[in-house]
Amino acid sequence: MQEKEFGFIITQGISRKMTKAKVTEKLTNFLTKRKLDLMKKLKLQENRIHTSSYYDKDSQGHAAAQNNLGNCYVDGNGINKDFTEGLRWYRKAAAQGYAAAQNNLGNCYVEGIGVSENPTEAVKWFRMAANQKFAPGEFALGKCYSSGIGVNKDPTEAVKWYRKAAEQDYPEAQFLLGICYAKGEGVKRDDTEALKWIRKAAEQGHPDAKEILQKLGNK
Repeated sequence: MQEKEFGFIITQGISRKMTKAKVTEKLTNFLTKRKLDLMKKLKLQENRIHTSSYYDKDSQGHAAAQNNLGNCYVDGNGINKDFTEGLRWYRKAAAQGYAAAQNNLGNCYVEGIGVSENPTEAVKWFRMAANQKFAPGEFALGKCYSSGIGVNKDPTEAVKWYRKAAEQDYPEAQFLLGICYAKGEGVKRDDTEALKWIRKAAEQGHPDAKEILQKLGNK
């Protein structure tokens, strides 16, 4: 560490009256933060290297890097947030048939991230991801049918897609499938099936599912 940086720590946060343990704690926290910041920057550089090094548009490694770079821009991970730039990288990856990017594009159109909200366009991308058996895409498509987002409301179709994602151990889908059985929405009411799927979601840490089981006495 450079002397200037260490001196900054001393003058900004460390009193002469502090114990040696407290000084060590503050210094450790500072170094940990610096390490995390550096790791974020290196990850972003790694993604940039991948996107600029591969020209085979059929390469799934290339598409994955493009999608990761899109995530960096959307989340502000190691770089300033730029929704428009994030959307651009998602499109590049989605155009290669990369399911995660297709799902991300769907989310952008639902939430208006880097683009105007367009539920119909969102459903188009969710469906592309779902048709590749990508669980988050199946779940998102189920939610669209459940709420009537970009499609006519259809509880039966919602259950169909929730089930596909739930069978891949996607906890959010397991929970909502359980709720559908509990309420008899899109499927015949079946308390046994409801409890089965809610328990599966709870076992994966789904907070609402865990709360329901607690209220039921962990049946």
